[in-house]
Amino acid sequence: MKVEVVIGGRGGQGILFAGYLLGYSAVKYLDKYVVQTQTYGAETRGGESVSELIIGDSEEDVEQLVVRKADVGIFMYQSTLNSYSGKLRPDCILIIDKDLVTDIPEGYFKVEEVPALRLAEEVGSPLSSNMVMLGAFSAITKVVELSALEKGLGDLISGENLKANLKALRKGYEYYRERSV
Repeated sequence: MKVEVVIGGRGGQGILFAGYLLGYSAVKYLDKYVVQTQTYGAETRGGESVSELIIGDSEEDVEQLVVRKADVGIFMYQSTLNSYSGKLRPDCILIIDKDLVTDIPEGYFKVEEVPALRLAEEVGSPLSSNMVMLGAFSAITKVVELSALEKGLGDLISGENLKANLKALRKGYEYYRERSV
């Protein structure tokens, strides 16, 4: 199985960390092969920020090194989706923060709307909306299991940051699971 993923937003939303965590968790806890690239604007906050990953079962799955047509797009900011919609397959799963992305480009995307910022605020951590989106991604696609993401978080951060991000990750996962029942 090979899955190409694009995660996009703006600087300050934790897009690059979300991509790193996704790739790290897939490699370390699921024995997957991963290639990840990052693009971000010169601005510290507010510029476009994108993480692209190819996750596969073998080295051959990740030989191309760059995402050509993503199977999954995760977008947390409208202008980034506008800029990167050409990298999405027409039949891709498009996961959006429904409060920040309101205009879906033409295509045949399967759109999943997640109120990520609101859910992050509900768990007391508005800065962890990126984790809400990864939790939803896990529930929707089953590409990387929630338990792998939780373990990966535990390896990368600690203390109160870990607690807040774990809550947000689980909130996104449960939000989607409750909607799909």
